[in-house]
Amino acid sequence: MVNEQLSMVSFSIKKRFFSKGIERPNLFVIRKILKAKNVLKYEEKGDDIVITYPIATISFQKIINN
Repeated sequence: MVNEQLSMVSFSIKKRFFSKGIERPNLFVIRKILKAKNVLKYEEKGDDIVITYPIATISFQKIINN
């Protein structure tokens, strides 16, 4: 029996821009790319975009000794 646990990370695009000193980012182009590519899972929250993606899959396997 194998159990898997997927570790996910989420980050705010707007906060990433803020950390680089950009206070009013225009996320229009990023929204268009995310919609067109349809690869990353993301959520639009007001004028922000939050991207969620997997960083690791951990597998647990039960070992049966005879």
